[in-house]
Amino acid sequence: MDAVRVATLREVLAGTRWPTAARGFARTLRSSVEPQGGGLLLVGTEVYEPWHMAAHLVDESTWSGLPQLRPTLVRHRARPDDPAHLAVGLGRIEAAGRGETLLVVAPQRPR
Repeated sequence: MDAVRVATLREVLAGTRWPTAARGFARTLRSSVEPQGGGLLLVGTEVYEPWHMAAHLVDESTWSGLPQLRPTLVRHRARPDDPAHLAVGLGRIEAAGRGETLLVVAPQRPR
């Protein structure tokens, strides 16, 4: 995103709760993911995979120098013939150990 778009977005969001909420979420996520030995597991629902969020977290990890923010996208229907970074299935959650963080993303609140 270029500087003009960032400025426009800041202007549009000024006066809303979004900037404060986003900063709070970022602070919580950074403090939840352990820098040593932990990992961030990102999982969606059966019908929604959070690809977009995963991409943003990869970018943020790179820009901020915080490799622990680089997520592993856990998929409900991963296939063995998928590329390695897309072949992580739900078994990964069962195998999660101490220090790993699970972030569940859904497009709407559960009922």
